[in-house]
Amino acid sequence: PQHQKEGERPAAAHNLKGGSVLLGADVVLAEEEEEEEDEMHGRASEARRSGAERSERSEEANSQREIDRRSTMALELRLPREMFRAGPWKTPEILSAFGDLSKVAAMIRRSKRILVLTGAGISASCGIPTFRGKGDFYDTVAREFDLPDGSAIMDAHFFRDDPRPFFKVARRLYPSNFSPSAAHRFLRRLDDSGKLLRDYTQNVDTLERVAGVRSVVYCHGSFSTAVCTRCDRKFAGEYIEDEILSGTVPRCRSCDGGVIKPSIVFFNEMLPRGFYHSLSEDAPRADLLLVMGTSLSVAPVSHIPAALRHIPSVFINAESVSACDEGLFDVFVRGACDDAIRNIERHLQLDLPVRSATGDGIAGMQSANAGGDGSSGSSRDEEVRRPAGPRASVPAKRPSISTMRPAPSSSDNAPSSSENEDVFSEVSPEESSSAGGAGLGGGVQETP
Repeated sequence: PQHQKEGERPAAAHNLKGGSVLLGADVVLAEEEEEEEDEMHGRASEARRSGAERSERSEEANSQREIDRRSTMALELRLPREMFRAGPWKTPEILSAFGDLSKVAAMIRRSKRILVLTGAGISASCGIPTFRGKGDFYDTVAREFDLPDGSAIMDAHFFRDDPRPFFKVARRLYPSNFSPSAAHRFLRRLDDSGKLLRDYTQNVDTLERVAGVRSVVYCHGSFSTAVCTRCDRKFAGEYIEDEILSGTVPRCRSCDGGVIKPSIVFFNEMLPRGFYHSLSEDAPRADLLLVMGTSLSVAPVSHIPAALRHIPSVFINAESVSACDEGLFDVFVRGACDDAIRNIERHLQLDLPVRSATGDGIAGMQSANAGGDGSSGSSRDEEVRRPAGPRASVPAKRPSISTMRPAPSSSDNAPSSSENEDVFSEVSPEESSSAGGAGLGGGVQETP
C-alpha cells in the first residue's frame, strides 16, 4: 500500500486461540475455521436440547403407559384403581428353599390375614404336570397334536371346533388318583390357625379340598362339576369320570348329543363371578401375600400381586419369573414349593395349631378318618358358593368328586356355560353373611 513506508511489514493479525501470528489471507482462513467451530458447537448444543426433550417426552409416555396398564389391571380385576397406585419398588431378597427361611416364618407369624395365590407348582410333587416348562403339559400336547401352541387345547374356541384332543389328555389332569402335597397341607394348617384369609388357586385338581382347606376360590374352575355345552344341564363331576379316564368325549342324553364339558375355565371364557366378589372383599383386608408355584402369566389372576404391592409379599417358585423384576415381592424363595414349605414349617411347628388329633403334625391330617362335607347345592342368587355344614376330616382315601363338591340341581333356566357360574369358589362360614350376591359378572381369561 502507498501509505506504508518502504521496508515496513503489513499489520499483523493475532489468532487469539492459537496465539500465533497470521498474515494476509491466513487471517480470513482462521476466521472461517472459528465460525465453523462455533457452528459445530451450536449444533451439538441443539442436539443435546432435542435429546433432553425427547427423553422427557419418552418418560411422560412411559409414565402414561404405566398408568394405563394399572387402570387396565384394575378394570380386569374389578378393584378400585387406587389399589394399583405406584407403591414402593421392592427389590426381592432371594433365598434358597433349603436356606434360612426364618424371615419368611416371621412374616407369617406376624400376619393375621394371609391371602395366598397358588398355581400348578404346588401340585407338581403329586404327579400332576405343570403347564409351561419344556416337557410339561403344553409342550407335550403341542408335539402330540402338532400344534404351534399347546395351550390351544384349553381354548374355548378350539374346544368348540373339536373337543376330542382335550378329552384325550384330560385324564393327565384328572384328580382322582392324586393326593395332596406338603404345600396343600400347609394351607390347611394356615386355615386351621385362622391366619388364612383365602387361597386363590389357579389349579383345577381340587386337592385343596382333599387336604381340608375350607377358604378357597377356584379361579379357573375344577373337575368337580360339568355342564352340557348345548342344553346347559349341570352334572356331578363323577358323571363323566369314565369318559375322561378312557379319553372319549362325554355326551349328554338330555339333549341327544351335546358335549359335556368339565367346569374348567378355558382361555377366552368368563371367570366365575365368585372370584371377583371374594377378591373385592379380601384385597383391602389382607396383610400378607403368599404366592406359590405359579408363573403369573395368565390374566387376570396374574394381576393380583400388583393390587397388593402395599403389603408384605413372598414368592415361592422353582424359578424366577418376569414378575420378580417388577418390584412386587419382598422375598423370592427359589426352589420346589414342598421343600420351602417343609423348611418354613420347622420354624412354625409350635405356632400353627393342628386340628387333627391323629398322627404327628401335618402327617396326621393324611391319616384322619373320612367324612363328607355336608354341603348342598348352591342357590342361583348367590355370588359365591358356600359350604353348608361342618368341615370334614381328611379321608384316608380320596372320595368321589361329587362327594367333594355336589353339583347344583339342574334348572331349565340355567345360564349359559360360557358364564362358568360361581360354583367354583367357597367362602368361609364366618364370612358368608357378607358374601351375598352383588351382581358381578365375569371377566375373560386371557391366553398367555
